[in-house]
Amino acid sequence: MKKALKILGVLLFAAVLAAGISLWLLMRPAGMAFVTPWLNRHLSGSTGMEARITGLRWVHPLGLSFEALELTGEDETGLKVKGFYTRVSSRRLLISRTLHVYDFRAESVVFSGWPPENGGSAVPDGPGWAGPFPDLKAVFERVTVESVALPDLQLLPPFLGTAVTAGLRGRFVDGILDLSAEAGAESFSRLEGRLKVSRREAPDQAQVLQADLTLESRDISLSGLAELSNLPGGVQVEIPRLNAEAFNRRLSLENPLMLERTEAAWVLGKTALRIGEGHLTLEGHVSEDSVRIGAGIVSFPLDVLGLIGVTDPGAAVEGRLEVNGTLSEPVVRLRMDFSGLKPEDPDLWEGPPASLRVKAGLGGGRGTLNLRIEDLPGDPVILSLDAPVRMALQPFAFSVPEDESLNGSLTASTDLGGLSRLFVLDVFHRLSGRLDVGFRLDGTPGEPRLQGGARVVEGAYEQERTGFHLRDLAFALSADRGLLRLEHFHAKDGRDGRLMMDGEVVMEPGREMSFSAGLTLRDFQAVRQDELDAVVNGTLRWSGGVTNSSLEGQLALRPVEIRVPEKLPHTVRTLEVTERFENGRGQDEPEPEARPPRHRMELDLRLDAPDRIYVRGRGLDSEWSARLRMRGGLTAPVLTGELAVLRGRFLFFGKRLVITRGRVMFDGTFPPDPTLDVLAELRSGGILGMVQVSGPAGSPGFELDSTPPLPEDEILARLLFGRESARITPWQALTLARAVHSLRGGGSAFDVMGTTRRMLQVDQIEIRSDEEQQGQTRVAVGRYVGDRMYVELEHGAEAESGRARVEVELTPTLRLETQTGTESDSDIGLRWRWDY
Repeated sequence: MKKALKILGVLLFAAVLAAGISLWLLMRPAGMAFVTPWLNRHLSGSTGMEARITGLRWVHPLGLSFEALELTGEDETGLKVKGFYTRVSSRRLLISRTLHVYDFRAESVVFSGWPPENGGSAVPDGPGWAGPFPDLKAVFERVTVESVALPDLQLLPPFLGTAVTAGLRGRFVDGILDLSAEAGAESFSRLEGRLKVSRREAPDQAQVLQADLTLESRDISLSGLAELSNLPGGVQVEIPRLNAEAFNRRLSLENPLMLERTEAAWVLGKTALRIGEGHLTLEGHVSEDSVRIGAGIVSFPLDVLGLIGVTDPGAAVEGRLEVNGTLSEPVVRLRMDFSGLKPEDPDLWEGPPASLRVKAGLGGGRGTLNLRIEDLPGDPVILSLDAPVRMALQPFAFSVPEDESLNGSLTASTDLGGLSRLFVLDVFHRLSGRLDVGFRLDGTPGEPRLQGGARVVEGAYEQERTGFHLRDLAFALSADRGLLRLEHFHAKDGRDGRLMMDGEVVMEPGREMSFSAGLTLRDFQAVRQDELDAVVNGTLRWSGGVTNSSLEGQLALRPVEIRVPEKLPHTVRTLEVTERFENGRGQDEPEPEARPPRHRMELDLRLDAPDRIYVRGRGLDSEWSARLRMRGGLTAPVLTGELAVLRGRFLFFGKRLVITRGRVMFDGTFPPDPTLDVLAELRSGGILGMVQVSGPAGSPGFELDSTPPLPEDEILARLLFGRESARITPWQALTLARAVHSLRGGGSAFDVMGTTRRMLQVDQIEIRSDEEQQGQTRVAVGRYVGDRMYVELEHGAEAESGRARVEVELTPTLRLETQTGTESDSDIGLRWRWDY
């Protein structure tokens, strides 16, 4: 017997030793590499997503870390964790059976589209679980987390409607969860908040979680208290306190919000929410076979919703929504009354504010809509519709039968300006005119019949930003069953130009909808701005169907005035950009395959301007011609052709260079990157200087040349000062250095003379030294008056050292010069020059 016991003891010792060695081997890197594929398969099977774990390691004495964990579906949405680390107390786990976590952190956590749509296990049911929530008492008594740190937590669409980046820190000690977080997104300013969660016992409830939340940002502050009760038969959420202020609006609960989920139903107790001066009430009950939901709005301010066009603080809405019946066939009733509708700017509105009344219903397989816009000049705008509609809430379904009757109408006789200022256009658009509409709709959704017409008389439209202006606007639109025709559309611009349109839409049963529209422009001023004026002649024709169309035509521009602003916009600050690859695969990840567009438009447009394209400003005075053609699809059009200079001069550091060659060539690449070939010349100081700009427009190259050939700084000295570089003054040397820096592509440099020129609004400023009388310095300023006259004033330190000079170019080779001084000495002469 003793021998058997000894053998059994040896076997037990060997088994324990083997288990310990096996566990030790599994905890080594090689063991983790063996376990990782099994974990990947297990996670993939339990979540319905592809699992990938890299860098899995045990941490002494008991912990876990990994470099990356990904749970993703076929569309690359899911959970992605990088740089995870956690360590727990092995002593407390073995002795007291409590989980004590020293540290829980990750470098980044990304959620996108979670949970997966393609399957995956639900939250488990079983011991310790009540409904969808775990046993709160066990969690709060047996779990402690000393430190939580997730500095880069990203919630991406479709998990949320917009991408949110957050940072999270906190702890869970003695049954109290204390978290602090900050979050930001493009749609709102950065938020900072704190959440404190504790557990308490209630006499009639098993367990209660109490959460105290505060949020602060530049535009929003919020504080609230919520309680979650884990009942044996379900879950109850109560919000007894909620106070917020957002964009100068107060928000508070007038009575607690109570939401309860049982095995049989969802129940929302009657609650009231105050927003500014408005009230919102909610209550509801949803079970497996019935639904009852009610919502009411009283004096709700519309500027909170940002309704387009309605910015007056007095605009409000009152209404009621009711949903009753079964989930498979609910009955819906909606009533909304909008009042006080007008823009905030009093100059945009005359008379009392308008009102909008909406009634809608759904039930018995029919849907109805009635809309009335009242208190506008003229009769009310009335829209009514009665259509077959089927809708179910569980499972959700919505359909419109095509073989049942359809009825509707639209009537209006009102001022077009009032409608546009309310619902369509912003303050930069002005639209006016008399609108008369009378349409009747019948038939079926499969074969609708529309009859009637609409017309506008004495209309006008103006867009302030572009200067686009239409006056004497009138159009007529008619509908006869499957044909919608634009009978006529004509308008004038701010001068003598005209715009005319025609078109039609054909909707016949069993055929794809087709359309055709034409536009004719006659001396029409399409743009009128400080920087650009353009007059257009030509025709355009757009035709096609639902999936394909073509736009073709020919436009002639003459004249076009492009004025380069003297003051360019402020320099854009360079921002540091950090590229992130959420899939963790690096820069060579292939781009997702682009979806084909729902509608494809083919272009064939020609643009011709033989002359009279003027580009002026910032020292440039030029006239160009254009011959361009645009073809291909709308998403990636092919632009070919060129712009060519007809004449031009450019002011370079106070000297006028003649543009003798200029071309801007488009070769069809997308996006367009035209090629430049520009040559400017000036004869001065006994040489012919040439400045050439060539290459892609995005990164052009500059080249300086002369006849006879000279070094770059010598060419500039003769062009700018008419003398060798060895004979220039110190001030002229400073200007020369600035010119060399500019031609070599230098950025902003210290330019005293250029700044002074711009302040004095002159073309040339120069400090001259008299070579015959040492120490005598004079300042000369000059400005070009028109194309052929140059006026210069010169003054020295002495009182009677002033001089004025006028130079007039009579022909390209003959100039008239005259000058006079303060001592009444004057002279006049002709200068003849011959270039060979």
